[in-house]
Amino acid sequence: FDREGYPEVVILLDTSASMAHRDDFKDEAVRAKAAELAGTGLAEPNRLKLAQALLTRKDADWLDRLLKEKQVKVHLYAVDTQKR
Repeated sequence: FDREGYPEVVILLDTSASMAHRDDFKDEAVRAKAAELAGTGLAEPNRLKLAQALLTRKDADWLDRLLKEKQVKVHLYAVDTQKR
């Protein structure tokens, strides 16, 4: 088959109140990585902060690679009680 356009990827962020929850990671390595992603010394950063860090950290070029090298269309949506 011949592709007629770029593949599409959707990034869906849950911005509801549950994303303010601070998870209690049992694994020390996971806890350390979560604190590193959040950019703080906090042992338990909230879920939304972790999601934001994954999307915006400066040393991660995965989103640029999707757009430039893999040539995909990226759609970003925020969802809580309404879709945006």
